[in-house]
Amino acid sequence: AESVKQHPIYVQHVAPAVGKASDMVQPHVDTYLSPAMEKARSYAGPALDVAKGATATAHAEVSKKVMPALRHASNHAASELPKHWETAQGGLARSLDPIFHLAGKASPKHAKALPSHLWDRVAMH
Repeated sequence: AESVKQHPIYVQHVAPAVGKASDMVQPHVDTYLSPAMEKARSYAGPALDVAKGATATAHAEVSKKVMPALRHASNHAASELPKHWETAQGGLARSLDPIFHLAGKASPKHAKALPSHLWDRVAMH
């Protein structure tokens, strides 16, 4: 940002216009905007403090109760996944094996060309 303010085009053309605009606007800022912002701070300050306290309490409860439960459930799911994956593969194999077995019987000449691995069969099916 400082390199822009040092650029000759900015110094010659932009800075003077910004300075004039700032000089024109500043009395209105002082008269209207600054008091309104101060009044808003007086109302928003206590509400913001309450919100910060509630956020800290919520964070502490989530860290103490929710996150351990999520970690436990995640670890349990990860440990159970291989068992369910094997069950799913077994069911898929039981569904596809008869199809390819029948195709091999229907065309014995091409039976050796048919896929024998489960995932090859899934891709072909």
